[in-house]
Amino acid sequence: MNPSTVTPEKIHADPYEKLASKLLLYTLLGILISCIPIFVGIYLTGLASLGIMLGMLVIVFVMCPSLILLYRKLHHLSVGKYWISGFSFIVIFCILWVIPSEVGWAAIYIYIALSLLYLDRKTSILSIIYAIVIEIIHVIFNPFISSSSPMDLVVMFAVTLMVGAVAVSICIVGEKMTHHLEEQRGQLDELLQEIEQSAEKLTAFGTQLQRNVEDTDRIGRELTTGFGEIASGIESQAGSIGEINTSIQQSENFINNIGQTAGDMTELAERAASLTRTGSDQVENLRGSVAEVGHVIDNTYSAMGTLRAYAEEISNVLQSIENIARQTNMLSFNAGIEAARAGEHGKGFAVVAEEIRKLASDSQQATVDITDILTRIHQQTEIVSGGIGQGKDAIGSIRVAAEQTEKLFSSILDETVVVSRRSVDIGSSIKELIETTRHSVMEMGTISAVTEQSSAAARQISSSLEQQTGRVTTIAGSFGELQRLIDALNASLERTVQMEQHMTVVPDEA
Repeated sequence: MNPSTVTPEKIHADPYEKLASKLLLYTLLGILISCIPIFVGIYLTGLASLGIMLGMLVIVFVMCPSLILLYRKLHHLSVGKYWISGFSFIVIFCILWVIPSEVGWAAIYIYIALSLLYLDRKTSILSIIYAIVIEIIHVIFNPFISSSSPMDLVVMFAVTLMVGAVAVSICIVGEKMTHHLEEQRGQLDELLQEIEQSAEKLTAFGTQLQRNVEDTDRIGRELTTGFGEIASGIESQAGSIGEINTSIQQSENFINNIGQTAGDMTELAERAASLTRTGSDQVENLRGSVAEVGHVIDNTYSAMGTLRAYAEEISNVLQSIENIARQTNMLSFNAGIEAARAGEHGKGFAVVAEEIRKLASDSQQATVDITDILTRIHQQTEIVSGGIGQGKDAIGSIRVAAEQTEKLFSSILDETVVVSRRSVDIGSSIKELIETTRHSVMEMGTISAVTEQSSAAARQISSSLEQQTGRVTTIAGSFGELQRLIDALNASLERTVQMEQHMTVVPDEA
């Protein structure tokens, strides 16, 4: 293989291989060190010669440092498991050579079992090859083994092959389980990333929605203040119209009094014309104010539509989060099943899977709570929109009434000019002037009634806007609970990520 094409994953050992190498090192050191008191005891009891005991001591003092040196040099590499596992068979080869027993070859099975620490089929196959080679060498050269019967030798090789086949089968199953767990872990990582992205989008939407509600609340307060000022202006105009009505009634009395001079009549007509112009200007200003208020209400209505749209978008995002939480719960359930199958080795992963299932359940419950809050926000929004619609209708009525009032003021102004022109000929026009004055009194009564209705409508709109402001304030207050639930969801995600990181670090710490 070209070295330039070898990736770091192929060169360096993974955490589980490092852990297996460390366990194999400690096991071999324990076996070698335990041989010292055993062979000393055998020598003291006369079961073994001094040469056998010294040979074992030499093996222990040579193999232990060599094994430690080999571990330090190669345990971090992927090929280290082959060297360390192979060295273990060199150890058993030397031990079997000095053991004065023909049944010592059974220790080979222990070393085949030790190769299972890696759960790697190549390592197990090499262990079988090492074991067969060692047995062949001992059968040929070791007098304790070669003296065995042919049937014992056949059984020895057959048992070695059977134990090796079992070891390879265990490694195949272990590799498949490890691969399956890695795939589930990758899927869990993807789900956690999707949930985190959805939570960030939900936070952004909530912030924007809260900002819009605050703007709506501010506009509602400004509208309330504006309509209060309009109501005060209409009441002031009603007072002015009352004064005009009184003046015209006085003019009628003066006309009925033939002894009054024409100069007084002209002066009264000019005063009436001035008041009429003032009233007309005020009505025109009223129309402009009503138009501005109508524009503000239209903007508010549009903003409430945008608010509903944002609420629907948040509802869609919450549905996605709920689906992701449901899938996470299902994956944690599957992981728990796989951990139960793994037995003692899967207890730690089962605990983690249970915690993930609880977190997924908490996330799903938080999503249900947020959906309930959004439903209440949507209901309050519909109520506010209805109030704004009523305000729009009332503004339209005020606009029509203002146009009618302006037309009436224009008619009054025309009539007053006619009165001023004809006042020089009181004698010939007195009857016509009396009729005109009476007509003006009737029109002023109508104008006064319309003005009172406009004032009442303005007060009603102002009251509706105050109610709208209260509802918007309630909606704004609901965002505190919404933000609390979003924070709880983010905290659950952080705990899940920390648990996953802990799962990754455990082999290195071991």
